[in-house]
Amino acid sequence: MANADFQTQVQKCPAVGVPGDKASLNPIVATDRNYIAGDGAVKVGNFVWEDPTNPVPPNYHGSGIMAAKSSGTGLPLGVVLRNLSYVNADIFDSGTLAVREQSNLTVVKRGDLYAVATTAATKGQKVFARLADGAVVTGAAEATITGAIETPWKVTEGGAAGELITISNWEA
Repeated sequence: MANADFQTQVQKCPAVGVPGDKASLNPIVATDRNYIAGDGAVKVGNFVWEDPTNPVPPNYHGSGIMAAKSSGTGLPLGVVLRNLSYVNADIFDSGTLAVREQSNLTVVKRGDLYAVATTAATKGQKVFARLADGAVVTGAAEATITGAIETPWKVTEGGAAGELITISNWEA
């Protein structure tokens, strides 16, 4: 019996990118604090907020590490960078973009990144962070999008909803 979690197809060419990957050779600017995933729903390529109510593990105390979560209010800290140190807990686990709870995060405040928007995206649109889960939503500057907040990020390469796009805030 075949396990559905195992790879079932091979592409001829590698993907252009993965959500949370750097999209250019421009530098990135990460937060000045270290963060760990404060809840099990933190996904690379999505926005996160500081979580002062979530306790960090005892071995992290005194090291300046704080927890970040995938939901919040106000402006988010930034976007979770895809870091190849995120490992599956078990060889039989399927691949995922979710970061395991209490795993280290690199949160990007400034840069050019790949993301997947829940809405169709066109070049020049503003990027909004959905407050419930940190998902990327696009819209016109100063638009009111229910349940989302406008960020300093802009779409630099668009695509259909659910497709890979690029976002940047270097010119913001």
